[in-house]
Amino acid sequence: MAADQILKGKTIVLTGAALGLGRVMALALAEAGANIGALDLAGNADALRALVAEADQKGVARRILPLFADVRNFSEVEVAVKQLEHQFGDLFGLVNNAGLGMQTIGPVQVGPWKKFYEVGIENWQNVIDVNLIGPFVVTKSVAPRLVARGRGRIVNVTTGIRTMQTEGFCPYGPSKAGLEAASVIWAKDLRSSGVTVNVLLPGGAADTRMIPDHEIPDRTQLVSPLMMAAPIVWLMSDGSEAVTSQRFNAAKWNDASTLQDNLQQAAAPAGFSF
Repeated sequence: MAADQILKGKTIVLTGAALGLGRVMALALAEAGANIGALDLAGNADALRALVAEADQKGVARRILPLFADVRNFSEVEVAVKQLEHQFGDLFGLVNNAGLGMQTIGPVQVGPWKKFYEVGIENWQNVIDVNLIGPFVVTKSVAPRLVARGRGRIVNVTTGIRTMQTEGFCPYGPSKAGLEAASVIWAKDLRSSGVTVNVLLPGGAADTRMIPDHEIPDRTQLVSPLMMAAPIVWLMSDGSEAVTSQRFNAAKWNDASTLQDNLQQAAAPAGFSF
């Protein structure tokens, strides 16, 4: 099958699409043939326009529909989802990628970090709202549509278990740990529905705005966002139909390897084990 036909006809909502990991995944999915609802905040309108311009250079701009909504607001999300359905038809997938990082609170890769009780209540609430409640809100809108069709994919972008437990990483670590746990529960709730739920993570600190340039000037030390492209395309493909409640490490996914090798190297059960 041609690379641009793998996801032909599949309509996917992708949150936090304007920048970073979201931008890479939006372009990769569109190049694979999917129709993308590129959802982000209105404040990122310029970045979304830049995404569409880059997609145009790749010949896939017609497959990307910019959408504006705050993932914490169910009414806004519903309006955006209906716009996407009107443009491209029934939904097939959702990528919950929108998130806030530790850069909104203090140092990320270099200390000293704030202790959990030194973080402002508003900062804590914002991160939890965007990183944990936001995915629930968007999934609450999308999941019933997928269940009604009897098929679909949900992928939640989390982080490494080590990062979830890193000193000074409150509230980012707990927010992603909560999303990981939610992913396992959602997969169980959707068992036998035809809808799968999996987790995708970069596999290390990624070269995005969440890691300030002044903290790590040499960006080659960071995981390239491009690593997300191949695994997210596979997770939205027919080939992943039987896979659910798994976490995938993008940094361990090798385009040159066989699918079996990638599943062995990059996949593990989602959640936490003793």
